[in-house]
Amino acid sequence: MYLLKIFRNKVILYLLTRYFTYGIQFITSLLIANKLGPYYFGIFGFLQLILMYFSNINFGIPHSLNIFLVQKKNEEKSKTKYISNAFWIVVWMSLIVAIVWLISIFIKPEYFIKYEVDKYFHCLCFIAILQYITSLILVIVRVRNQLSFVAFIQSFNVVLQFFCVLLLSGEMLINSLIACHIVNHLLIICLAIKGKIITRLRDFDSNLQKSIVKKGWFLFIYNSCFYFIIISIRSIISSNYTIEEFGIFTFSYTIGNALMLLATAISFIIFPKLIDRLSSSDVKLIETTLNDVRIAYTTTCYLLVFFVIPFFPLLVHIFPKYTDGIIAMNLIALTVVINTNVMGYSSMLMAHNKEKTLAFISTISLVVNILFAMILVKVFDVPYTHVIIATIFTYILFSVTIVYFATKLYTKENLIQTILRALPPKLLLPYLVALILTLLNLLFYTWIAFVIFVVLNYTEVKSILYKYCRKIISNPSVVDLK
Repeated sequence: MYLLKIFRNKVILYLLTRYFTYGIQFITSLLIANKLGPYYFGIFGFLQLILMYFSNINFGIPHSLNIFLVQKKNEEKSKTKYISNAFWIVVWMSLIVAIVWLISIFIKPEYFIKYEVDKYFHCLCFIAILQYITSLILVIVRVRNQLSFVAFIQSFNVVLQFFCVLLLSGEMLINSLIACHIVNHLLIICLAIKGKIITRLRDFDSNLQKSIVKKGWFLFIYNSCFYFIIISIRSIISSNYTIEEFGIFTFSYTIGNALMLLATAISFIIFPKLIDRLSSSDVKLIETTLNDVRIAYTTTCYLLVFFVIPFFPLLVHIFPKYTDGIIAMNLIALTVVINTNVMGYSSMLMAHNKEKTLAFISTISLVVNILFAMILVKVFDVPYTHVIIATIFTYILFSVTIVYFATKLYTKENLIQTILRALPPKLLLPYLVALILTLLNLLFYTWIAFVIFVVLNYTEVKSILYKYCRKIISNPSVVDLK
């Protein structure tokens, strides 16, 4: 009966589906890297980088729609109007992408020539338009708690790519992977139309569109600048190092970032509920929520990273073409995990309509990241594996600043208290041990960080297993927006 209850649990089923998909995605990424080799994997990585730029230059419309649908959760007519006008905005965004494609026919940046982008750019623009549509679909079905549809949306492309990589190689493989993106998005849109998630674009309201853009604009600045922090590092490496080195870094990024995909599934589920709870004026509820997030999300992410990093040397032993990227792999994993410290605090600023504050913080952080990275590259001439150090510094600054502004909303703390809240010693100590061991190239001793982490966070690890996991199993509706 207990097992039956688990497999009927929509949250557990969603997470199992996502983790199964991530497993396939991870294996697929390894196979792609092995079949393409550093040169072609560098080209493929640059094409992915362009798609990331397109994806993040979305004017914050999905984020804005998410917030409005949560805030209007009991007003069906209002939600319908917001959804319809959000799709109208996507129409205008699609026209902008089309214009960019037309310009690219006559003006070809040096990047395009180096990475042979002109062969694929028309397809990338088409994928960008489809991405804008499916990103709204994803927001709508999540707010409606349709997790099975969400799981399908996030899984189908991975399965398509898996079969392609088994059959093809070289440029043919790159072409097929791009085709997979197109087929995946088109199928999702067709299913959304059939399921009446997308209906006729009625209720055209220019004023409402302006409010969505206005709300979304600062969220766009925040989210785009935040994601551009890591994207800018990849861009700097792609322009200042060889295609092969960028290919190796892309492989390292794929591996190092894979751990965070597991956490992404959790954050996607809890985000609407988190916004709802953190918009409260009840200080006790806010503190309880932030503490739950700290244990259930942040601690889990650190646990995953410290557990997996010692196995990275074994992975590059299996893929000897990418051996030089082992240090970057460790540093990337340590980079992305430091950012989980702001989970809950950034959501709280969103819930209290502090988009301008978020936009300001992320913009400053992006500028600091680019300046620091260029200093490392141009002044200190560091190898490509160490450029990511700039982002570690940036994420620490970002975390402290976000926590400072968020806690100001409901309590008063001095700078030391804010730093300790943003970077708890129980997480920071094992983190510094792992970082130092990596920089000293003592990669076979990184297991020490895992041991220190478990000893210092034994109570939290027990809570993850015996409190939070049991709560989700026994009551999956705990993440629903009600």
